[in-house]
Amino acid sequence: MKSFSRSLGLSLAAILAIASPIDAQTSSVSPKAVKPSLGTPAPALRSKPSSTPKSALERQVDGLLAEIAQLERAYAEAQVLLARKQEELRQANPLFAPQDEFESDAEYVARSSQARPLLLDLEKEHLEPIRTKLAAQRSELISTREVQVSLESYDANNEIYSMRVTHLAFNRETHRLAVPLARDRARLLHQNRDRIQATGLLAIDPGQQVHLTRVRIDEPTTGFETVADFRESLRLSGRDVVAISPDGRLVATVANRDYAVALRVIDVAEGRERYAIQLDQEITSLKFSPDGTYLAAGLRGGKVMGYQPSTGRKRFELTTENTVCAFDITSEGEYLATSSYGGIVEIFKVGTQARLARFSTDGEWQPLALSSDGKHLVTVSDGGGSGSDVRVFDFATQAEVMSFRHEDKVGAIALSPDGKTLATSSGYNRDHYVRVFDLKTRQRLLNLHQEDAASGLAFSPDGKVLAVGAGTHAKAYDVASQAEVFAIAQDARVEALAFSSDGRYLLTPHAMYRTLMAPHEPLTGF
Repeated sequence: MKSFSRSLGLSLAAILAIASPIDAQTSSVSPKAVKPSLGTPAPALRSKPSSTPKSALERQVDGLLAEIAQLERAYAEAQVLLARKQEELRQANPLFAPQDEFESDAEYVARSSQARPLLLDLEKEHLEPIRTKLAAQRSELISTREVQVSLESYDANNEIYSMRVTHLAFNRETHRLAVPLARDRARLLHQNRDRIQATGLLAIDPGQQVHLTRVRIDEPTTGFETVADFRESLRLSGRDVVAISPDGRLVATVANRDYAVALRVIDVAEGRERYAIQLDQEITSLKFSPDGTYLAAGLRGGKVMGYQPSTGRKRFELTTENTVCAFDITSEGEYLATSSYGGIVEIFKVGTQARLARFSTDGEWQPLALSSDGKHLVTVSDGGGSGSDVRVFDFATQAEVMSFRHEDKVGAIALSPDGKTLATSSGYNRDHYVRVFDLKTRQRLLNLHQEDAASGLAFSPDGKVLAVGAGTHAKAYDVASQAEVFAIAQDARVEALAFSSDGRYLLTPHAMYRTLMAPHEPLTGF
């Protein structure tokens, strides 16, 4: 597996504090896991004063930031070119002609479904090469020895060593670790504390902020070694739902505020709230349009509200027949499909706010998903008994093209970006399983048992990793091998999950976490 870390070979800067007295009893237990606490970064400090020569580490980071900035400029220029090419296509191709009075809504939706892939092909041609390079550069991890480790105290009763890790450059952040360590080994580590070595890996976060994201601590005499990840990038403190804009600059979630519901939009780079919208109804679902032109919120009262992402200005209001269970949006943002309580599926044209189609399925609280090409709509209905029916519809005609029986009641679904794979969660009343199906063959590919019912599911942008939120944990699995890629534990329940468009971050309503994955595989720095 390719490593994306950069090795510098700088001098060690590990300064140790003397720990509290250690119990003399012995044990043979080795460290199994490390529990990192939240970091406490000081105000951003990316480099030393100009009068001080820059270190090799600072020069390397500056070089990487310059490369990222150059690619971002190229990407912005490519977006302008893409917009011009797409407009030329709309003017020249009759598939993009406006709907006239002699064309039915169904015919117009069908024609739009044929036109949509042409826009996606242009986007792939002009943006995908730069997007891939940019994701690789942003995913780069940089090795540093400017790490200080302090042994703070040892809990002999629970055999836990408390340690403090501080990175001495850039944000000068501090993290605390709780390391399981048997008493005999803890005593030896204390005696050889001057020989402890530490190596860190730095990540480039939004806003070009440099943060310590992984550390390895070892002491060669005792053979002690532990690795800890610091995945939390931004605390959101939200609940229920979460969404991130396609460009990764904005995150939306929900909070209680003044006895009402507040839709909060947070600027990721600045780490602060951009604006909040007070609502008198619960938000059941939340999503940015794939083209980034609006933020939509589904409400319990039977509405989908649309807002301009950067300002919060209201753009549209769609009225559904009942409580909005779920909704999804076509790639260019033109159409929005909703699933309402009672098994009602409706399709709206966002620009005119017109309802183009309505059909009924069996069920009460139904999940819903659209394929990225906008050709298929997937939902789940209550087929009676203890199971559910997974149903796939042609988006343009609303004709059912496929269905198969699911052995348990389904609570959540996620469709892979290529539309070929479906993940389901079930077991709210019995077993707790997440299953993954090949939609073409209807073959079950994965059967993952969870300790709790999974309420959040999300595929990574390349479709190779599935994230599962169950209880207070989020776990990510390699779809091909079923291997666990990483796991996150938090204080609050994981009610929803979302990946950033480059796969670098996994979001829950509670926080934004680094996945430490390259565009196609986990990073292995050390």
